[in-house]
Formats: sequence, structure tokens, C-alpha cells
Amino acid sequence: MKKDETEMSVKKVIEWCDKLANEGKEVVIGWEGGGDSGWIYLQVDGEDTSSDEASWLTDRMYEILDYGSWAGEYSASGTATYDPKTKMFEGNDFYSEDTSDTLDLKPIDKVIQIKVPKKYHYDRISINLDDCLDGAPATITPIVRNGIISSELVQCLTEQEAPIGDKVYDIFRKDMNPDIEVISSYQTEEFNRNNFAKETETHYIYEITSLNYSYSDGTDRDVCIDLNDYIND
Repeated sequence: MKKDETEMSVKKVIEWCDKLANEGKEVVIGWEGGGDSGWIYLQVDGEDTSSDEASWLTDRMYEILDYGSWAGEYSASGTATYDPKTKMFEGNDFYSEDTSDTLDLKPIDKVIQIKVPKKYHYDRISINLDDCLDGAPATITPIVRNGIISSELVQCLTEQEAPIGDKVYDIFRKDMNPDIEVISSYQTEEFNRNNFAKETETHYIYEITSLNYSYSDGTDRDVCIDLNDYIND
């Protein structure tokens, strides 16, 4: 495109933005994407807008953000608002990736214990903690290859589910570094009958010494479309 045609195009975009701003309307470019899909859009007072000027502006934002086809295990979102005084769209882009990690419970004295009476028959104990981060109880299930599961054993384990769920919740919401935003926890443990950590005269005690979780690891960056730059190119 020739220089004079470029200048005319940008001047038309500025006039369009200024007209809306002078009418008291907010002109905003927004974007959201990651995980192989994404889009950039322009809104006027919160309503999606399509026009030649809007398309030109979203094309410029595609170039600046440089996310291509939005491929990758990440998420990105943000907005940039037009300022009629500076002739700029300014805002922030928040980029984040989900990262998995393991929390060692021993250093913070938060080891989780499941206590099972020795008198009951079972081969394994399964404990699921997937929903505890949302405030739900743990799920503890006795498993036998042959024979009948005692209802008293089931009751004994059920009584431990809520306290364990509360403990996991408190670990993630109160004991973790507040700068870490835990977004999910996923864990199922199985213990063979004889794979206990401790025992008393009447109980086997099984221990969960670490918790798996994922968190959002993100960064902010300033984003700007300076329309003056396109006039002066």
C-alpha cells in the first residue's frame, strides 16, 4: 500500500475512534485465547462492533500480540482502551500457563492420616482427594478381592472423609504461599493392607505425605497501539 493511502486509512480510523469517544463511548480492543483457539474483537460500550475500522484495528493487535494461531498450552487475555488525547489504545495482556507441582506435607506438619481398625477384613484402601479443593470431602473406599465389606468399616472410613477434606482444603487455601494461585488438585492413593506407615494395638495408619496440584503461572505486559506511529511510517 502506498504511503498516502496508508495515512488516509489511519486518519480515517482515528476520526472514527474520536467520533465515538466524543460521543462519550468507550472503544476497547479485547482478546482471549490459547489452547489452539482464540480471537480478538473490538467493542463500543461493551457491544461487539464490526466495520472496516474495527477490522484494521484488530489486525494491528494480532500483529502486536503475535500469538499466531493461539497454539499451545497457555491462556492469554486482555483489553486495550482508546484514549482520544494520545490517539493510543493502551492496556495489558495477561499470559498464563498451568504448571503442575507437588507439595511436601512433612515440613509443614500436615501429613494426612487414615486410620483403619485391624479387626476388619480388606485388601486395600483407596482415597480420592480430587474435589477437596472445592470444599468437598475426601472419598475413602475399602476394597476386597473376596468376601464381604463390613458396614462398620465403611462407616469408620466415611467418618474420616469430611475432616480429611477440610484438612486438604485448609492446606491449599490457608497454608500455601498466597502468591501461588492453586487452580486444581488431583490425587488418588491406594494402600495395600500391609503398606501402613504406623500401627497401634488396634489400628493401621496410612499416610499421605504429599499433595499434587496445578497452579496458574502468569505474567502481565503492557500493550499499546499508537496510531500516530502508523501515520509517521
